[in-house]
Amino acid sequence: MRTVTISIFTGVFAVLLCLYGFKSSSPKGPAEGDMAPEIRLPNANGDTLRLSSLRGHLVLVHFWASWCPSCRAESKKIVATYMQYKDKQFKTGTGLVVLYVSLDQDKNDWLKAIKQDGLSMEYNVSDLKRWQNIAVQTYKVTSVPNNFLIDGNGKIIDQGQITNYLNDYLKDELLVKR
Repeated sequence: MRTVTISIFTGVFAVLLCLYGFKSSSPKGPAEGDMAPEIRLPNANGDTLRLSSLRGHLVLVHFWASWCPSCRAESKKIVATYMQYKDKQFKTGTGLVVLYVSLDQDKNDWLKAIKQDGLSMEYNVSDLKRWQNIAVQTYKVTSVPNNFLIDGNGKIIDQGQITNYLNDYLKDELLVKR
């Protein structure tokens, strides 16, 4: 009985941590209207990827982790949105690109989640330092999932828990009407 109670407590704690995040001192990070700070991390293939190399595209920077159930659920929504808008013309960029920034520490868990969730290997980056990840520190991310929407000029145009309204926002506000 004691083992079951500990297991339940551990599971509940993991879900709460994922939903509400690991809170650390959180000075203000980049905000809407700011230029997006550079992200330069190795991708799942081992190649270094720079956020600045994606200029000209609308970029959703998605902070996530394989151990976070709500991140995994949100990734499914993001993949569907990406498939719908990857080739569209936006007012501030051509096509949607999703840059996944993983807070994983174990490379095998990270790669397994990428494969299971159908995510891009090329645009999935991590230094495998969890909350000490340089991009997490730079963007002042204190909980996952978390997102930054960046226009083709490199400016942050939205941030936070935006996936619930992302499709409507892309269609109504950013998509070039033809």
